[in-house]
Amino acid sequence: MFRVFSCLTNEHDWRLVVLAGLVCLLASLVAVSSFRRARAASGRARHAWLMLAGAATGCGIWATHFIAMLAYEPGIAVAYDLWLTALSLILAIAITSAGFATAAIDRYWAPAVGGAVLGAGVAGMHYTGMWALLLPGHLSWSLDLVVVSIGLCVAFSAVALTAAVRAKETAESIAAAMLLTLAIVAHHFIAMGAVQVVPDPTQTFHDYVLSPPTLALAIAGAAIAILGMSLVGAIADSYLSTRTQQFADARKRLIDKSEAQLRQQNVRLDTALNNMTQGLCMFDANEEIVVFNRRFLEMHKLSPQVVRPGCTLRDLIHHRKEVGLLEDDPD
Repeated sequence: MFRVFSCLTNEHDWRLVVLAGLVCLLASLVAVSSFRRARAASGRARHAWLMLAGAATGCGIWATHFIAMLAYEPGIAVAYDLWLTALSLILAIAITSAGFATAAIDRYWAPAVGGAVLGAGVAGMHYTGMWALLLPGHLSWSLDLVVVSIGLCVAFSAVALTAAVRAKETAESIAAAMLLTLAIVAHHFIAMGAVQVVPDPTQTFHDYVLSPPTLALAIAGAAIAILGMSLVGAIADSYLSTRTQQFADARKRLIDKSEAQLRQQNVRLDTALNNMTQGLCMFDANEEIVVFNRRFLEMHKLSPQVVRPGCTLRDLIHHRKEVGLLEDDPD
């Protein structure tokens, strides 16, 4: 790990390293927030939130990697292959979207497996991005650090999505985003510690390359895209929350109105029944009382504690026997 520490302290511009971390944290916050909304949604809304989470994470990983690459100072001129750089972005978005989609499945194992897929997407993006690096030399890798970088990224990503699924409070969601940030940043810098540049003056750049200034513009575009997705997510969430609250308020008003009408009808029915001169008792198909009036109780001298809705015909006959209104055997 001394190699990783030496790479960080001697071969990187710390100002750009900090910027990479901040961009990564912002993307992770957008991703976790979108992922949690996806789990709460269904249908097309669920797919839209998952796509937003994957796009935010993919752009965040890509921007973090290449900002950190701009911070990397190997001491020689470098450039970047255009097509491989573009492929690394596509891979980041596609694989992380698959990871979020897997984690959103309603199974106990899904968050950990989805997080592992996401971690694999981070690693795939990083090493594709390193493949895009063009310089007068070739790259030599320390296999042990490569394995550690991938293993830690997969593990932290699995823990991050598990934490995101279980989060109940805002602070817990932020903690999940920080774990995801740690997975991405730790992977990048451990992987950078695993590489050494072996000079080779015979190596030349080919066509379709990105210079560092051009790459910086592309990174700025990715960062703006992340901010745009964050803004879209916030606006959509605000709109959905407002519409949901409006629907809930309208439903409550409708229920209150229906209950008030029902209470009024019950009062009218009770008034009509209790002002009848005849005694009334009505049973349902199960031979249980559903409606009776006060006059019925008075005429037969029955107890309202016994004769009430739900009282069976057999219970009523037994009660009439008890109060002396029936001489025959109730059965």
